[in-house]
This record gives sequence, C-alpha cells and structure tokens, in this order.
Amino acid sequence: MIGSIVGLVLGVILINLYLPKIIIYLSVVLLNIGVVFFIPRNYAIANFFTNPQILLLSTLNSTSVNLLIVPYRLLTTLISCLHCVNTHVFI
Repeated sequence: MIGSIVGLVLGVILINLYLPKIIIYLSVVLLNIGVVFFIPRNYAIANFFTNPQILLLSTLNSTSVNLLIVPYRLLTTLISCLHCVNTHVFI
C-alpha cells in the first residue's frame, strides 16, 4: 500500500511538471520496465511503478491535465488493502 501511495505522489509530481511528450513516453517505458521486472519478484514494489505509469498514460491523449483520476486510484488502493486485511483476518 505504501508503494502505491508513493507512486501516486510521484505520478502527480510528474504530471505537474508539464513534461514534453517524448519525456512522458520515455518515462512510461521506464516505468513499464520496472513493473515487468518487479512483478515476479515483489508485487508491492511493482505497484510503486504502476500508479505513475497509469497517471502518465492518462495525460498522453488529452490536451489538459486531468487529476480527477488520482482520488479514485487512492480509493481503490485503500479498498483493496482493507479487503486483503479482512480476508487475512477472517480466514
């Protein structure tokens, strides 16, 4: 969960830098390499790379920065964390 939240913060920072499209493309590729590398090794670390990647991908097809996705990503992260905790406690 901490990796997801830190990844969201990193994604918001990257979006607010108003980077050129080529830098965003390169960032998405590097973040994807991080996801692919860490998913089989440590899923929690892979989530750190997933959230900024999703946020940057959402900005590529629009002319304006839309940060409305951030609260939804945070909410789904918290819900899935609570679900995992509840499932673990009650099993």
